[in-house]
Amino acid sequence: MNEKRYFYFVSTPDAAKAILSNFDANIAPKRDEIVNSLYIEAGGAVAHTEASNWGRASSIRYLVYPVAHPIVSASHIKVHDTREHNGEKVAIVGGKGNHKLGKALNALVAKANDALTEYPYLSDWFISSNNLMRTMIGDRVPNSSASSMISTNFGIAKDDNGEDVAVLRVPKYTERTGDAPPVDEPVDVPEGFSEITYGQFFDLVN
Repeated sequence: MNEKRYFYFVSTPDAAKAILSNFDANIAPKRDEIVNSLYIEAGGAVAHTEASNWGRASSIRYLVYPVAHPIVSASHIKVHDTREHNGEKVAIVGGKGNHKLGKALNALVAKANDALTEYPYLSDWFISSNNLMRTMIGDRVPNSSASSMISTNFGIAKDDNGEDVAVLRVPKYTERTGDAPPVDEPVDVPEGFSEITYGQFFDLVN
């Protein structure tokens, strides 16, 4: 579903190295600093979960603590789930909105998310910094009256030689002018990228 609604691209290994080096030097350290500061300010969180925002960068949703941590059983905390993390049982929690301490915890998360807008994940950073975000309505969901929503995706994969390459898929914007045949608006990709087929893209990411 939706395979024909995207352009697909792959980078050279050198281009992928340049992207990763740029991110590791300029974005990742500050991002780690913000997230680690949140964990400390929040009293010892060990991880977090994320909310995926269609057409926008992902954000921190809930904090994760060992189940034995006192905050897990506190009255201002709502436990959303428990699971294993690095061999330890943990609780995924958020602050209750009707409690002063719950609001304070949620405010810490909101403050971190505000700071992280300038230091997003690799995929969000690359898409935003290259003005590649496109969002649109996709094909109808099977056995449903609803339509899917699609947007730009970016990641790192391995080529046939085991080297890192960047892969990108961008929704097609189709222009229609009068009676002329519809034309897909081209994508201005960075240097080092070339267009590939869906089959080639599938082989790289699977």
